[in-house]
Parts: sequence; C-alpha cells; structure tokens
Amino acid sequence: MADDGEVRIKPVKKTFIFATVFGILIAFKLIIAAITLGGVAGSFFNLPVVLIVLGGTFAVTTICFSFQETDRTFSVIKKTIFYTTRDPADAALQIAQFARCLGVLSLQDILNSLKSEPFLQKGVSMLGAASVGRQENPRRLEMLLNSIIPPSKRTQFYQ
Repeated sequence: MADDGEVRIKPVKKTFIFATVFGILIAFKLIIAAITLGGVAGSFFNLPVVLIVLGGTFAVTTICFSFQETDRTFSVIKKTIFYTTRDPADAALQIAQFARCLGVLSLQDILNSLKSEPFLQKGVSMLGAASVGRQENPRRLEMLLNSIIPPSKRTQFYQ
C-alpha cells in the first residue's frame, strides 16, 4: 500500500517455469546425442523431409483451425514458459482494503485491471452489484463462481 493514502492492487506476478525449459533442453540434447552416436550427421538431416513434416504440420493445422486460433498458439507457448500467479488471499485482502478505504462501489473502478483473472473479476463485479441493491443469494454467488473454476481445480481452492 502507498504511504500517501492511495490504495493499489498489486499486479499479477510472472513466474519463469524452469522445468519446461529444462525439459525442452534435455529433449534437444537427447536428439543431438542420438545424431552423434548414430554416425554421420548428414543422414539425420534431409531438407525435403523437414519441409514435408513442418510444412505439412502447418498446413494441416491451418486447415483445422482459423488463423486467429493458430496465431494464439504463440501466446499459449509463452504461457507455458512464463506462468502468472497471484496469491488469492493477498488479492482478497488488497481488494477488501480498497473497498474499506474507498467504498464498495469503488470496486467497479478496478474491474478492468482484473480481466486476466475471470474468477476474481466476476466475484468483485457481483459484490458491486449486490451493494447497488441487487441482492444476490450467497449460494447463487458460490454456484456462479464455481462454474468459472474447472472441476479438476476446484479441490485446490477448498483444501
């Protein structure tokens, strides 16, 4: 929190996933080891075969998916290596502090900064809607927020 009385929500932390890069490096080292143990390196590299495999893979991918979906692949690869995290308890405390200092209606101002976290954004928007007068049933809020969390990850939140 800032000393001048301004309340800020900490941004999401980006974490470098070393295990993914390590696995990729090990895979390449194993391929290089197989090439060197196999004898002549030229026998492993055949340009027409590489073009058929890579070009064919790209062609089939673009046949099955749109260019937008294919383009999103690069962002998925980036997310595989760099993982964004935010401590849920820390985020909840920061949002509670923000609401306590500036009022519950001020939570509407931070909704855009929470777009990368749909669960948190939905919860904060429901709090704002409930404070305006649309009374939300707590069980309904829980069901809506549970619909955002994939079933495979729900147990992580309730342990």
